[in-house]
Amino acid sequence: MSDVGIRREVERYFQDVLSEHSEEIRFLRNYFGISEKQIKSAWVYWDTAIREYSNEVYSSESLRFAMHLHNYLHGSWHEKRQEIIWRYLQDTDLSSVCEIGFGVPQRYVRYLLQGKQTKRIVLADFEVSSIKFAQAVLSFWEELWKEKVSFLQFDMNNDDFPHEHETYILQDSIEHAFDPTSTLRRFVSSINTSSNILFSLPIEIENPIPEHHIYWKDESQVIAWLESCGLMVSRYEVIAMDRKVDIFARSLHRDFREIVVQTKKGI
Repeated sequence: MSDVGIRREVERYFQDVLSEHSEEIRFLRNYFGISEKQIKSAWVYWDTAIREYSNEVYSSESLRFAMHLHNYLHGSWHEKRQEIIWRYLQDTDLSSVCEIGFGVPQRYVRYLLQGKQTKRIVLADFEVSSIKFAQAVLSFWEELWKEKVSFLQFDMNNDDFPHEHETYILQDSIEHAFDPTSTLRRFVSSINTSSNILFSLPIEIENPIPEHHIYWKDESQVIAWLESCGLMVSRYEVIAMDRKVDIFARSLHRDFREIVVQTKKGI
């Protein structure tokens, strides 16, 4: 499909999201001074130039906006991932939750803000733009968000992992580390034995995205890798891409998919 065709698709999806979340989008646009044109351009770029950009692209606030709106896109893998993560979280200790490389705040954060069992949520990311954008989103979601949520600017390649939490989430983040295997082993060695860790990981089959430093060809490779890093796998679910909605997947392997995995630290 031509660039014009893709832009028309983005326009339609943007209008769908706008019709449901107009107040929030207006709040965030005014907060950051970002136009609809900038958001749509960032959306197109993120979805169509996936083999061209590096991790530096995530410093853009316009791109953060596009990422956030993808979480509201019905039928997308982003929506399905959030559903699974929330379902898995409800079987873990929610007193203290930490997400490493959170990107933009996910649906579970909003749910935990509304609940009573969670006392502490830490959202960690390398990019300051991620933290600034998330603070604005949380300000719209919940006036008293600071009572539960704190932020940590964190470089998983160099910094010591926060080790005091009961549940951790790594959604499409660990593969961005320079050496994902040694990074994950270092992380696992530092946390409590009782800790739960939820992952979302891409199964790329072949020709991985350039910004990823590890890739897997099937589910069995993912499970074997996690176990080799000291984790016990409890369960997992696979998310297939809908290439009509998940535009980025059109430039990847036909069977590209995501796997969401629930694990615990091995004894």
